[in-house]
Amino acid sequence: MPNNTQVISRPIKTGSNFNACNPIVYRLRREDYQFDQINDNGGDAQIQINSVDLTAYFEVGDSVYVEGLGAATVTASSFSTNTLVTVNVDFSATSTGYINNNSKRTDYKIEAEVFDFATNLSLGPRIVQDPGADGEVKVDISGIVKTFLSADWENPTLNEVEANTSKKVYIKYQEFFDITYWDLVDDVANPIVAVFGFIPILLGTPPDFSRYPHGGNLLLFYPEDDTRQWLVRFNPSLWRGWPFSISFLWGTFSDINRREKQYDSEGNELSDTVTGLTADIDKVHRMNLGTINAAAAELIVTLEDGSASVADQIIAELTIKVKDPCESQILLFWKNTLGGDAFWMFDESQDYEFTYPNGRKVKRMRLFSDNLLIKEWEGINELNSPSEVMALNIVDYGMDDSIDKTHFRNDNQVYIINQSGSKVGVIVIPGDRETKTIYKKHSIDITIELPEIFAV
Repeated sequence: MPNNTQVISRPIKTGSNFNACNPIVYRLRREDYQFDQINDNGGDAQIQINSVDLTAYFEVGDSVYVEGLGAATVTASSFSTNTLVTVNVDFSATSTGYINNNSKRTDYKIEAEVFDFATNLSLGPRIVQDPGADGEVKVDISGIVKTFLSADWENPTLNEVEANTSKKVYIKYQEFFDITYWDLVDDVANPIVAVFGFIPILLGTPPDFSRYPHGGNLLLFYPEDDTRQWLVRFNPSLWRGWPFSISFLWGTFSDINRREKQYDSEGNELSDTVTGLTADIDKVHRMNLGTINAAAAELIVTLEDGSASVADQIIAELTIKVKDPCESQILLFWKNTLGGDAFWMFDESQDYEFTYPNGRKVKRMRLFSDNLLIKEWEGINELNSPSEVMALNIVDYGMDDSIDKTHFRNDNQVYIINQSGSKVGVIVIPGDRETKTIYKKHSIDITIELPEIFAV
């Protein structure tokens, strides 16, 4: 028997197959049979299915669902060249569509399974859905995929794939009815890229409160032209002599060049450099900015189509402030809600404290920063996560000291980044924060807990 389940929509939008784990939804639909037209049978709708006898399937009294007409009951069923099914719904001119008999196949289920595009291995158990009267189901694969994603950071030499920030996957789906599994269908021709991120509904910053129009799809951040954006929540800053990187999506372009302009404090251009990047499509990339001129106060960075004869901009210009670090600085790294790299240097006096949660003695630091724009304040507040604290399994730090951390939150990992590029994993203790609306600039304080590290 042919497959009756159809994919109605995929989490792919205008060519962009990158999706934050918002959720990531496929819409599938049971479609028992396709009809060819609807006739007017004394004012009632008569469903016509050409060249097949289905009178045994559509019987008087059966409850059906007809696309364009809705739920109905069969009042007559006959065959002569074509199957004619009359229902107790007023005739309405309707194009071709599908009809489901909900009185038959009462054990109908749709099952979907997620597969790694690179290995073709299953990533988890099947998601089983029972369609409603209209036959439609929504399958959210984000819960499976996000268990394979994490927030991490390594200092790139130029641009490198962020191995744990995204995963390219596809689904297979199968229908079950009449105590039988029917055709297994793979959707490998339409893979999607799941990204470690969660786009807020209200992505805009006050006072506009604009709603992100593309759901979890990262269309706005998918390089195509100068309206597309980097994976940043605010115009970033870098601190001279300290690590810094920015993230972007690599879609379908075979070659991408980075154009970087450096300016001094008076707005004079110091350099205009074009650098070819290392290609790897359908991945999240992070990129550093190379050598910063000693007189640079601001950078403007964009991406261009490297295969074009004339420079063709494929992402908006990003302005980056260059700052000099103060004393007692703490540079934090985290993943913003878009899945992009985020940094902030807390460079005022820091408070230390020892506290005793759950019978443990731990060291915490309270970090301060002020003179923040509202977008900076809101972006830094993404450090505040109320999710569960996860303890790592015992690690022999005497043998492997590449990562210093003992706990993390299940939706993010925050690191202190040292000037050399080494890192220490910390967790942020969530707390209420408020702006100082009487002022044009704002301040923030963040409390972090340092790891307990032991050698086995």
